[in-house]
Formats: sequence, C-alpha cells, structure tokens
Amino acid sequence: AMCSPEKAAGWLPAIIVHALLLWAFYVMNVLLVGGAVEHPALKLLYVVLFHPVLVFLLWSYWKCVLTPPLKPPAEFRLTVDECLRLSEGVECTTVTERNLPLLTHGREGLRYCMTCRCIKPDRTHHCSSCDQCVLKMDHHCPWVNNCAGFHNYKYFCLFLFYGFTFLVVYILLVLPYFLRYWKGELTIDGGVQIMLSFFVASTFSFSVGGLAFYHLHLCTSNMTTMETFQRPRFVRPPAKRWSLCDARKNFEQVFGTEPKYWFLPRFTSLGDGVRFPVVYDSVAAALVEAEPSQQPHGDFSSDEEEGGSESQELLARGDAGNN
Repeated sequence: AMCSPEKAAGWLPAIIVHALLLWAFYVMNVLLVGGAVEHPALKLLYVVLFHPVLVFLLWSYWKCVLTPPLKPPAEFRLTVDECLRLSEGVECTTVTERNLPLLTHGREGLRYCMTCRCIKPDRTHHCSSCDQCVLKMDHHCPWVNNCAGFHNYKYFCLFLFYGFTFLVVYILLVLPYFLRYWKGELTIDGGVQIMLSFFVASTFSFSVGGLAFYHLHLCTSNMTTMETFQRPRFVRPPAKRWSLCDARKNFEQVFGTEPKYWFLPRFTSLGDGVRFPVVYDSVAAALVEAEPSQQPHGDFSSDEEEGGSESQELLARGDAGNN
C-alpha cells in the first residue's frame, strides 16, 4: 500500500534534523578541519571531539524513531460484549475477574479505550497520531515521528542529552573562527556558512537544552509529561504519586540500575510498562513493589477519602472519553 500524505509529512521533521546535521558535518570537516584549522594537532582534536558525539546522537535518535510503541498486553483487551456493556453503563467485572494490576482510575471510573478496545493499564494513554494506546506514554514527538513512552523513553532522553552536548561542542569549536570572521581576520570560502551555522546552533541549544533538563527533572521525579497536566488518581488514597521519594531510584526506573549502561542507547528500563512500584505516604515512603499479589486486583473498596465506598461504583461505570 502507498504511504498516505499524512504519514509522508510526518517524516519532514526528521529530514530537517538530518539536513542540519549534514550541514554541521560539512562545516566542521570541509570548512574548518579541511580549511581554516591550520595546526595538525588541532585538526585531530576537532575530529575527536566532534564525531563521537555525532555518532551517539544519531544512534540514540534512530533507536527512538525505530522502536515501535508497546500496546497493552492481551489480558487488558476487551471483548465485543464487554465493550457494549461499558458503552451502556453496565457494571464491568473484567478487572476483578482477570486480576488486572490497576492502581489508578479516571475522573469517572475505569480508564478504557473504545478505539483500541482495551482497559488502559496505569500510565497508559491513547495516541491519536500513532492510533493506539501506548504504555507509559510521555508524549508524541513530531521530531522523531513516534511516541515517547515506556518502549523508548530512555532513547528519547539520550537523544536530547547528546543533541545538547553536540550543540555545545559545535559552538565551542566554531566560536574562535566565528570571531575571526566577524572581525575580518578570516578570509576563506564558506566563511558566511561558519557564521550562520554558529547562530543556528546557538539558537537550537536553548530549546534542546531546556528540553533536556526538563526531561531530566521528569526522570528524577518519576513523572511523565502527560502526568504534569493530569495527575494520576489512585484508587487507594495513601498513594498520591509515582515518585519513589528518591531521585536516583526514580532515575533508575528509566535508565536502569547499572550506570555503565546509562549513556548507551540500549533498553535498560525497569519493569514491564504495566506494573509500577509505588510509595504509600502512610508508611513514610516505604517502597511497595507493584507485583500482582500486592495489587488491588479490582478490590477497590476503601474507607479512605476519595476512594471510599464509591471506588467500586466509579470503576464499574468507566470513562470512555478519558483517552
């Protein structure tokens, strides 16, 4: 089947990214290393500093682009009859029958998606661009033409980190020759490109750097971009957030427990994208691992405020619009 115009247009940001990187490669290797930089040792230094960062940037970028989003597992899928009962407001017993590990609910009860015909696991959201529910969805990023979620969030963070590092290295390497050209001391072909590329890299460094530090904050807080706009509603009120009350433990949820792999674009995130550890305030930040035997499994009754005796009723009613 031929690619639709919408899908083809989705690759435009990726083309722009690679066009800019190709331009930077040309300026660095042809105009600077192959021209303006005179001393051999300095040429070698420029090559050693520039190319490894570029390789890791492209590696992280394409891992993020090519890793397909993960859908909810089969046990969360709804039958046609279950979809009909939910749409008619009939009580849904699927959660209790299947012992689904759900710790949160929507504004009006059970979180489910009629488009994908499934109950949404915790932290899962429906992406209209990808046309599917995505486990631990952070956001849809047009620059990678993919969702950032449980499947590739580490790669996305590394893409931002290496992107910012690349821009900083490029700016520092180009700066001396930019200043010389600005003062009229450098007269070579392509001097205008050196100057323009410096301005472009400086501009992008602010936006990419801001995003990199923002997602570092999200990692150390164990939050997603979606959750900053809509905080999770826990069935059992002592749990109010996904943060494990420890920045390193939060960071390890995405990057893993072995520091030697943190800077490599290989999957090291903890968990399965469905079950998540949670901290209960009532036990002073004691970590409760989200194993099936320790989850509510549809027993949503509670005497606490917010949950109370209304929890079972809320979760049975469902919320088809909360995608």
